[in-house]
Amino acid sequence: MLKRVLVVFAHEEPKSLNATLKNYAISVFKEKGYEIKESDLYAQKFDPVIRRKEVIDSSPNKDHIQYSHAIANAYAAKALPPYIQQELDKVSWADVIYFQFPIYWYSMPAMLKGWFEKVLISGFAYDQRQGKLLDNGLLKGKRTMLSFTTGASEAMFTPNGFNGDINVALWPIQYSLRFCGLDVLKPFMVHGAHYMNDERLAEIKKTLKEKLSKIQEEKPMEYISFKEFSFPPGQLSDSYMEKMSGVETAPTVGHHLGKRM
Repeated sequence: MLKRVLVVFAHEEPKSLNATLKNYAISVFKEKGYEIKESDLYAQKFDPVIRRKEVIDSSPNKDHIQYSHAIANAYAAKALPPYIQQELDKVSWADVIYFQFPIYWYSMPAMLKGWFEKVLISGFAYDQRQGKLLDNGLLKGKRTMLSFTTGASEAMFTPNGFNGDINVALWPIQYSLRFCGLDVLKPFMVHGAHYMNDERLAEIKKTLKEKLSKIQEEKPMEYISFKEFSFPPGQLSDSYMEKMSGVETAPTVGHHLGKRM
């Protein structure tokens, strides 16, 4: 049974709609008996920028650092900067990782992107050499959910809307989480954040509470299993492609195979 929730919050304004939604989600989780830990990235002054100095001692080549390798070495040697290690510890502790953030330029804020790059690291969240990816990822067994706001209307984030299908924009974020083994739940989306009133906010909170109340039972989004890929060349296997040849719809947004979604 899932009992521990890590809330990762990425918004610079403590009085924002995102902060309101984050605080409300925490209250719902507590009401349901969950233990909570929070990573308020702006309040913590989390450094999202990759710093050479943070990993140079763990790099075999001091003149040419490969960050992904160097930070993996630092993790293995228990030499990560404390502010990064504490985030890894919170992820290890959690059964559910809940993200609250605004969509900026069709993606997550740079602050949160830096968290992904410094926390979801090789050896901790995944291991390519050992095939610990996707449904075999090192964070397997944990659940995750995105809750976010957009400035535009819901209609503008549809396949024929001005901004395009929101699911296309979400693919890099959600697939990064699945890459590490997490079960990804459908997101909670609040569109038109600039046009909020008390009545609408009350309805949003009601809907959010209903969704969070079912977070243990909700069926995760479907992704293709790691076993369906062939290495090399790192593509879907011939047998999988043959199996999908008679299927009209795409298996996922990212692996659409030229089919309709």
